[in-house]
Amino acid sequence: MNLLEVEGVRKTFTLHLRGGEQRVALAAPAFQLQAGECLVLRGPSGAGKSTLLRCIYGTYRADGGSIRLRYADTMTEIVAADPRHILGLRRWQMAYASQFLRVIPRVPSIDLVAEAALAQGVEASAAQERARAILLRLQIPISLHALPPANFSGGEQQRVNLARALIGSHPLLLLDEPTASLDSENAALVLAEIQRAKLAGRGILAILHDPQQIARVADREIYLSPGEKQA
Repeated sequence: MNLLEVEGVRKTFTLHLRGGEQRVALAAPAFQLQAGECLVLRGPSGAGKSTLLRCIYGTYRADGGSIRLRYADTMTEIVAADPRHILGLRRWQMAYASQFLRVIPRVPSIDLVAEAALAQGVEASAAQERARAILLRLQIPISLHALPPANFSGGEQQRVNLARALIGSHPLLLLDEPTASLDSENAALVLAEIQRAKLAGRGILAILHDPQQIARVADREIYLSPGEKQA
């Protein structure tokens, strides 16, 4: 049973500083993702890998095509969904870990991570315990849990960001280069969490570049080619 179905998705940006030139940022091939599967997006810089994740998450509105996500035993069309419906999908169906951690300053890391579980109705103490366990698995020590991540290293911030995506029960995980700034030891921890999510029946759409990492977690790969500018 498909969890996600993508077909003919296209995104174009207008470059106003270049006389209104139209640039095709994404022309994605058709693919499907099933529960318990990890599909890796590959392609050169500028091919639209991150743009595709943002279109699925609803941060960008695709200009055409179809993005269907399974929700309550039906396939919901994201491209045509209104913003309120997108927020509901984010709460229950899909979680997104971007390349950068953007959070409210001065909020403790453990509270940032617990937020998605709380939004799904998990009791506060249980959400905190779940957040603590994920952070420890990702080697964020307890001494940092009560601190805001603004002064953490880039790698620590990236792992906090990943923990925020993992903590809920979202069936779909969208991971934008989750190992990009990590050393081999911490990258291995992230890959182990992806494997854990797969075993729990979650579908993962991830951007990865390292062939060994891809071989460890990917069931399939999708290659994106760069878009072309239009007059």
